[in-house]
Amino acid sequence: MLAKAGRRIAAQGVRNVDLQEMDAADLEFEDDSFDLVYAPYVISVVPDPVQVTREMHRVCRPGGHVVVLNHFRSENRLMAWAERILSPLTVHIGFKADVDLPAFLLQTGFEPVSIEKVNIPRIWSLVTFRKEGPPA
Repeated sequence: MLAKAGRRIAAQGVRNVDLQEMDAADLEFEDDSFDLVYAPYVISVVPDPVQVTREMHRVCRPGGHVVVLNHFRSENRLMAWAERILSPLTVHIGFKADVDLPAFLLQTGFEPVSIEKVNIPRIWSLVTFRKEGPPA
């Protein structure tokens, strides 16, 4: 993925991007480094999504936002049942199909400022957290 991103950056002549590879559960950035931390399609593919979210919160500046875009278990009972059945299979191709959003939020200890269903067929959620404190 980094190689592909590097090619796209070079092709577009972008010079203000620094690509780095690191463990999402143990980011090498200082506390309060970013105004916005965005993680699309990450939560269902990492071993410890709660720790990853805590790390994103740690590196976000006070007053900044952490935004997660991900598939979470459906609120529709039939779809949720299918996701629970399929999840043991989907882990073999790299993701968990049945991440429970309310349980995930409770475990992180962070209160979202918004949760929006996005994309068609509206099975992805855009979850936005604001880090407490005045902007730095």
